[in-house]
Amino acid sequence: EKSVLSKKKESKFGDFFIPEEKDSLFWSWFIFKFGLGAYIIERSSSYFTIEKCHKIMFVKKIRDTLFKKVWKIKKNEVESNLANDSCLYLKSLESMLISDKINLIFMNNKIYYENTKFPGNKTCIIKYFIDCEKYGIFVEKEEKMHEADYKNKLFVVEDYIKPVKSISNFTAKELRDICTKLNINIMKSPTKIKTKKVLYQLLCEKII
Repeated sequence: EKSVLSKKKESKFGDFFIPEEKDSLFWSWFIFKFGLGAYIIERSSSYFTIEKCHKIMFVKKIRDTLFKKVWKIKKNEVESNLANDSCLYLKSLESMLISDKINLIFMNNKIYYENTKFPGNKTCIIKYFIDCEKYGIFVEKEEKMHEADYKNKLFVVEDYIKPVKSISNFTAKELRDICTKLNINIMKSPTKIKTKKVLYQLLCEKII
C-alpha cells in the first residue's frame, strides 16, 4: 500500500497540490485554511460530512456579510451553490474568502486573476488544471510565487467568468503584446502584422 507521502507527491503539480476529492476546489480551500496535515487526517473520515458542515457554516456567514456592489456577487446564487451543489463554484469560494477578508489569486494555463483588496492579509492562490479538470492550491512560500512570475506569463483579467472584454477596450498594440505573451503568432507575413480584428479573434479563441 502506498504511503501518505507518496500519495501527496503524486498529487503535487509544480508549486500546487491537487486534492483527490471530487470537490477539489473546496478541499483546496480546506488545505489553505487548515494545512496539508489536517487534510490528510480529515479526508480519511467522513469527507462528505466535513464538506457539508463548512459549506452550511459559510451560508450563515455570507448572509451576514455586507458585500459591496464592486464585488459583483449574488448572495442567492452563492447560497444555493453552497447548500445544494456537490462542487463549489469559484465565485462561491471568492465570497467565502471575502467574508474572511482573505485575498484571492486564480489562474489556469491561460488567464491570471487577482482580488487583492485586503493588503497585508493572507492570499489564497488557486489554479485550475485543465488536463485533469481539477483545482489545486499553492502550497509553497509566497516568495516562490513571485519567483515563478505567473502573472507575467498569463493573460491578466478583471473577470474570470468573462475574461475577454470587447475589442473596443484594446488598442492594436495591447492586442499585439497580449498575443505575443500567449504565443499567438501576430504576423500575417514576414513583413506584415495581422489586423486588430484578427488578433482579437485569435485571442478569444485562445482564452474562451
